[in-house]
Amino acid sequence: MIQFAQLYPDEQIVVSLGRQLSWTHFRALLPLKSDAARRFYESQAVTHRLSVRELRHTIGRKAFERQEIADSQVAPGPSVPMDAFKDPYLLDFLGLRDSYFEALSAGCVCPRS
Repeated sequence: MIQFAQLYPDEQIVVSLGRQLSWTHFRALLPLKSDAARRFYESQAVTHRLSVRELRHTIGRKAFERQEIADSQVAPGPSVPMDAFKDPYLLDFLGLRDSYFEALSAGCVCPRS
């Protein structure tokens, strides 16, 4: 409870989130180290009405970190807006090792050299 009070000092935010998220949702969000990550997962849970299990799965798959990586690879300028990759394809079920990455220019999956 002390950690919750420290991370959510604004009563208005707690009231509005408390109407949409359960205490178990908050317990899944408390261990996150970054405020930006916590806000991202809060908005995902509210927007997509994630259950606690789905929220934990989303956190475990590092959706925030993947979003940050995708946004950092977007060239600056008006050609592509930030957060253009809202629903990334997560192909974890393929079981690929980390030796594969996306080649931006060729648009193919190539092994690292």
